Amino acid sequence: MKNLETLRKQNNQWRGHFDSLLIPCKKTHHPWIFFDNAATSLKPNSVIDAVVKYYRELPVNIHRSVHELGEEATAIYENTRDEIQTWIKAKKREEIIFTRGTTESLNLVAHGYAKKFLNAGDEIFLSTSEHHSNIVSWQIALKDLGIKITPIPLNHDGTINLEELKSATTEHTKMISYPAISNVLGIINPINEIRDWAKSKGIITVIDGAQAAVHSIIDVLEWDADFVAFSGHKMLGPTGIGILYGKEKWLEQMDPLFGGGDMIDQVAFDKTTYNQLPYKFEAGTPSIGEVFGLGAAVKFIKNLDQEALLEWDKVLMNKMEKVFQELDVFTVLGDLKHKSTPLYSFYAKAFHSHDVAQLLSQFGIAIRSGHLCAQPLMKSFGVTAVARASLAFYNNEDEIERFGEALKKTKAMLQ
Repeated sequence: MKNLETLRKQNNQWRGHFDSLLIPCKKTHHPWIFFDNAATSLKPNSVIDAVVKYYRELPVNIHRSVHELGEEATAIYENTRDEIQTWIKAKKREEIIFTRGTTESLNLVAHGYAKKFLNAGDEIFLSTSEHHSNIVSWQIALKDLGIKITPIPLNHDGTINLEELKSATTEHTKMISYPAISNVLGIINPINEIRDWAKSKGIITVIDGAQAAVHSIIDVLEWDADFVAFSGHKMLGPTGIGILYGKEKWLEQMDPLFGGGDMIDQVAFDKTTYNQLPYKFEAGTPSIGEVFGLGAAVKFIKNLDQEALLEWDKVLMNKMEKVFQELDVFTVLGDLKHKSTPLYSFYAKAFHSHDVAQLLSQFGIAIRSGHLCAQPLMKSFGVTAVARASLAFYNNEDEIERFGEALKKTKAMLQ
């Protein structure tokens, strides 16, 4: 257990890696406060440098060229796959598929696995706290196939109601897809309990790990999930790059979602055979610069003190909770006692959430507002929109104090 002063020094060291924390707000002339990290994280300087390195020093294609530049770029690209494999504890590098993000990864599973292996009368469970990408993907892929999509209700603390999940299970239940951490509630779902239940019933598990990549450790061996999807841009990496982890036995049997170069073995007009894993799912010229950046992000995360990260999250959460206790006009979705990450979706019946976000912007504070791509969850709470303040390890106590003062002024302006 680290003392508070040690954690504050550690936070200052972390902040020194992010030049974007110095971006000035034109209205306040102070640096912006980024409390919109659940939407996308800031990028450490090493990630930006890695992307620039590709475009400035190695501006070539990969997997195709035998010249020195092409071979060096290919090596860096494939080393990123190795970095991710060891980071999430996957058994094989072939189980790491590069995609454009969590959304594409989930679509790949929906079309490549569910559409192929599920039959009319089968059923998949989705939690009520799903992001739209983990609802619409299944709806599109399974349309008119006679496969039922069933929402799972939540407990009062925002976690999946495991007892109702168990009682709703039938012989037709084939899959469950759910988030490791809700992007609205900041609550970690009972992954191990869901794992044990699913394995006992032979049910396939798909985990949306988009919010878990920085706030908790993705361990695919412990989770024993069949598929895990996450995005680079929420874990300090570039936009436009993501990961699908899939167990080799499923990836081998699945059909690719996209066709084109690099995913083929032999092509003829009467028949085409596909490349080996993982390239079978990576059609066309890849996002090379983005993968360079993703590799740098993974290395950065690996070097972070995980114990300090978790303890600093608690420091930020304690301070944020005091802000909302003093401003009881705002209601925070989910049970604060069970909150796992410093992510707060809040609303006041008398104010529109967009107005709250716009006024906070005038004070140099960036937050998110709206339905947060989770309309079914909003409906379950009886609201249509919220404001969301989501913090990362590079945020600090001073920023929370400024947020609290700005929220007080925002409340006074709207009343």
